[in-house]
Amino acid sequence: NIDGQKIRGQPETNGTLQAKSNGGISYNLQNTVRTGMIVRRLTPMECERLQGYPDGWTDIGEWMDSKGKRHKDADSPRYKALGNSIALPFWDFLAKRISAQYLRPVTMGSLFDGIGGFPLAAIHNGVIPLWASEIEPFPIRVTQQRLPGMLHYGDITKLDGAMLPPVDIICGGSPCQDLSVAGARAGLAGERSGLFTEQTRIVKEMRDADRSRGRAGIHIRPRFMVWENVPGAFSSGERKGEDFRIVLEEIVRIKCGTVHVPGRCG
Repeated sequence: NIDGQKIRGQPETNGTLQAKSNGGISYNLQNTVRTGMIVRRLTPMECERLQGYPDGWTDIGEWMDSKGKRHKDADSPRYKALGNSIALPFWDFLAKRISAQYLRPVTMGSLFDGIGGFPLAAIHNGVIPLWASEIEPFPIRVTQQRLPGMLHYGDITKLDGAMLPPVDIICGGSPCQDLSVAGARAGLAGERSGLFTEQTRIVKEMRDADRSRGRAGIHIRPRFMVWENVPGAFSSGERKGEDFRIVLEEIVRIKCGTVHVPGRCG
């Protein structure tokens, strides 16, 4: 790890840009342009820092999957897992405000959990992650090591929300490939991004179960649902933005099944 502020004037070494803590240009912006140099890729640790994770969060060394197969220490699964993960600052912002609504410990479940971005930021704000759903072996192993108290329930399509431990918040960043502008843009009709509906299904099932136990109003769990995805979600669909309209409508219908969210005009 090279501190870019300490290498000014050194012709053979170039550090990573360092953002100022109070905004503005990088501390070492003037040190980044050199002649006769090549561009290098970011290291896994730098990717972790950019997304708000602690140094080495995905560095678990040699690991074993659920089938007993050993995997060597490598950067490739770290890059893939970080590329599929969330950036923590926005969820840290939300978790702080959701937690402030309660006078008791708040609980959370994480769908499409990846490397535990939602649970990690939740813990920073006093929220307790009880369980997670994920199918990729490497991210599961990361969270098992970093968050050993969190239960893992596997494939979201096989879960019944009524049978899961009730939580106050359900978070999820459903697969983005079909919504991204970098993909074929199959949208919510795509096999991967269409898994969003599994998240709303689980939320409905858990709320219905809580209601059957006599809970009512704001005491029905989960009270909050968080959905994260790529900016392409705003423009995806047969009509531009139609998929995001569907997302909003499906979320609102968790509470009131007859609501219609209008589409874009023009």
